[in-house]
Amino acid sequence: MICKSIKIKTFRNIKEASIEFSDGVNVIKGLNAQGKTNLLEAINLISTGRPFRRATDADLIMHGEQQAEVELAYKTRSFSSSVRYVIDRTKGKTLYKRKQEQKKISHVFGYFRTVLFCPAHLSIVQDGPAVRRAWIDMFLSQTYFFYLKQLQSYNKLLQQRNALLKEMRSSLQPQDFYRSFSLSERFPESTVALLETFSLQLADASAKISDLRYKHLCRIAPILDSFYERITADYPLKEKIELRYVSNAYANGIETFDPDAYRAVMETPDEVMTSPREMAIREKYLSLFKTYAIREIRSGTSGFGCHRDEIEIYLNGTEARTFASQGQQRTIALAMKLAEGQLAYEMTDDHPVFLLDDILSELDEKRKAFVLGELKGCQVIITSCETIDRQVIDASPSVRVIRAENGAFTVEK
Repeated sequence: MICKSIKIKTFRNIKEASIEFSDGVNVIKGLNAQGKTNLLEAINLISTGRPFRRATDADLIMHGEQQAEVELAYKTRSFSSSVRYVIDRTKGKTLYKRKQEQKKISHVFGYFRTVLFCPAHLSIVQDGPAVRRAWIDMFLSQTYFFYLKQLQSYNKLLQQRNALLKEMRSSLQPQDFYRSFSLSERFPESTVALLETFSLQLADASAKISDLRYKHLCRIAPILDSFYERITADYPLKEKIELRYVSNAYANGIETFDPDAYRAVMETPDEVMTSPREMAIREKYLSLFKTYAIREIRSGTSGFGCHRDEIEIYLNGTEARTFASQGQQRTIALAMKLAEGQLAYEMTDDHPVFLLDDILSELDEKRKAFVLGELKGCQVIITSCETIDRQVIDASPSVRVIRAENGAFTVEK
């Protein structure tokens, strides 16, 4: 997959820019706050539909302007296309594919794929469960269109069920927070029936999402371990990565991914077919919703569902989030991003575009060489300070150097 060109208007600090990229390595160089990361964010926006830094849509519009616009042309192994993303302070966002307006982001999502790696992605290892769920959900949403639809449906159901639980909580008497009671004696039949309906729908959606996440992690686990092993080949002690999917829908709470057995669950996900594992998870969620209904009403929120699941990363049997050094965490995050790109290639027969935001400066010479070596044959867009590493120049026969200065971009090589 190749990002051929991009046109930007009044996006963050970029007043207007039109850039053509090399099929190999592209280096965006310049001082801080000149627009380098903003350019990567514009590219990634077409891929994911959202900014990778915490921001609202309005934050992407240049100060004093009414709207921002990003138009990107790309090609895959089988076709060429373009996507235009318009953000208006009044009208919101509008997407166009091949100049045709698209009513839903899912109609554009996943066609142009990127793998972004920036210093903030250390949070994949360091931060809480939501960050790792977002990592896997983004990959699956770009790969399977029905997964994005399932995720959107789940989030809507979760909001509706939580709103109902809060409403039921507001009708409780003080003594209801410590005394036992049944739903039928405390709430109208119609309210209890609505809660049961939401619980059934949420259990269905949770089971589907949990099952797909598990299958994806089964595929990426051995790839991740292989990358980490090669990156750390010079370490005096061999280190091994292990992934664990933690959920209250499992009998013991945890499922691990055995690299030698993962092929057994590599069947292609299907929007309609239900696997035995998915059916078992669904029944477990239904049981949890029924058993702990009163507890959920008292708290006013859903205590069970795939939004509570966790992906734990273990290094030599200890949790990396807590016990790994910052250097080890950085290496794990790097291996996760390389594994993400490799799995995307295996599933689509097309490399994603790699976006590296000030990452090479964080790596020592050996790991820098490893990353650039692994990305040969891929399009890479790198941000850099004024000095460009020789390894970057030598990494590809077609290196394009683009200078960023005050939101403007000029080709130097």
